[in-house]
Amino acid sequence: MKNHARILKPALLAAAMAAGYGCRMLARYDIGGQLGGFVRALIYFGLFTGWTVRVRRSIPQRPARGYLASAGGLMLIWILVRTIKYEFPVPPVAARICWYLYYLPMLFIPLMGLLTARSLGRPGHTAPDGADWALCAVTTVLLALVLTNDFHQLVFGFPPGQTLWEFSDDAYTYRPLYFGVIGWEGLCGLGAVVLMAAKSRLPYTKQYFWLPLIPWGIMLAYTVVYYTGARWLRFWLGDLPITQSVLFIAAFEACIRCGMIQSNTHYVQLFSASGGCGAQIADADFAVCYASQEAAPVAPGQIRSALQKPLALGGGKMLHAMPIRGGYAVWTQDQSALLAMEEQLQELKEELQERNALLRTEYAREQKRRKLAEQNRLFDLLQQVTQKQLDRIALLTQAYEKAEKNTPQSRAILAQIAVLCGYIKRRRHLALMADRHAAVPSQELGLALGESLRVLDWVGVANSLFVDLPPRLGGQQAAALYDFFEAVIEAGMGGLHALDVRAVRRGHRLRMAVTAVCDRPLMGLQAQYPTGVFETDEGEQTCLLELAEGDFA
Repeated sequence: MKNHARILKPALLAAAMAAGYGCRMLARYDIGGQLGGFVRALIYFGLFTGWTVRVRRSIPQRPARGYLASAGGLMLIWILVRTIKYEFPVPPVAARICWYLYYLPMLFIPLMGLLTARSLGRPGHTAPDGADWALCAVTTVLLALVLTNDFHQLVFGFPPGQTLWEFSDDAYTYRPLYFGVIGWEGLCGLGAVVLMAAKSRLPYTKQYFWLPLIPWGIMLAYTVVYYTGARWLRFWLGDLPITQSVLFIAAFEACIRCGMIQSNTHYVQLFSASGGCGAQIADADFAVCYASQEAAPVAPGQIRSALQKPLALGGGKMLHAMPIRGGYAVWTQDQSALLAMEEQLQELKEELQERNALLRTEYAREQKRRKLAEQNRLFDLLQQVTQKQLDRIALLTQAYEKAEKNTPQSRAILAQIAVLCGYIKRRRHLALMADRHAAVPSQELGLALGESLRVLDWVGVANSLFVDLPPRLGGQQAAALYDFFEAVIEAGMGGLHALDVRAVRRGHRLRMAVTAVCDRPLMGLQAQYPTGVFETDEGEQTCLLELAEGDFA
């Protein structure tokens, strides 16, 4: 099928060219009349239109595609002007204007070839440069001189004595500017071929440099012989627009075929030779037209099923299909590696889930162990800071059990137990806060002192409290001040009558001053607090403890 398509296209082209040429020769013998001329024009109009469409589809570079398509459009204009001139009854002036309009495609088609050569290698969005506009300007000026020849006759000269309305292409001579027009056409065509060959990056292109020169050479020779008036040429190949348009197309096709102008060709060969994908192209009836090397045969029913959803073919392969213009694209995707990877990932997932379960179990055990350890640590901490008071409560409890109830002695024991319990409560609270935070609010120390003094109120000890400390204290410093206060209370317990407590800040020092009216001496605390100050004045004992700068937050 592919070989038939390759042979059929050139055969159809040759048949169309032969039919057009046959219509011309029949017209020479007055066979077919005007209808033959129209048929001939339609044949060439269709051929040139097809070539223009092909160029627009096959040339990937945008500027080159535009210039070549413009050349194809100029050929169509040439056929239209030629048909009007020879197939319709027009006055001499209109026929002469059509004759002049021949030079629109004759000048601009070679220019399009030169602009195509200059655009090769440029980015697709590059605009024409100054040289391109200069070439267009020269060509436009030459065309304007041809179109205005009736007024200056620098291109064609007409016999003397004829008026403007009598000028005709049946009797004229060539003037110097005519040879400038023909020379400019030749320079543009030759420059296009040379520049394309110089710019080509394909190594074999320069070996076929001569190939595009053949149509240009034939065109130049044809033009020279045609304008010499050779009768044999005008009889057999006298249709200038058709002949030169065909030669122009031959020259451009030669540049495309030998790689001077890049094009998207040989799609079928490229598709068939491509590897790494099992792709196929099917027509509207699901019959496979093209297939790559690795494509496995598929049935039309499988293609229909694959259009709905991917079809499993076995061996880890999936068949996919999608509609395209004129048929369907079919390809096979080998998912065996993905399936093997999926299986590995599933095994890894199960393994990770087992590991996660073990880790969660270990974490729960470790969390429980750490919780118990933390509880034990806090218990040991609280026991350590209040163990002395707990031991003393135990002794006092034994003494209370032996003492007679509701006596001054038993009430004194209960008072001491109450004072010790209040201290234990507040001291443990301070210990917990100091353990969690480096500093504690000074308000906590004030609350602890106030609660201990309220207990003393219950046992008839008059007291007062004044606290003026910074907003936050170091946890150890707050505990040290409270311990000093408790030490004074415990030393004077049983003989206390009045108590004045002051916790203040003096400069960069914290000061705890306890003034007590007590029957027992408090000087014994000097050994426990060597930096403390203990004084006695007129029955009042003052106990003073200062913490140096840097000992509090």
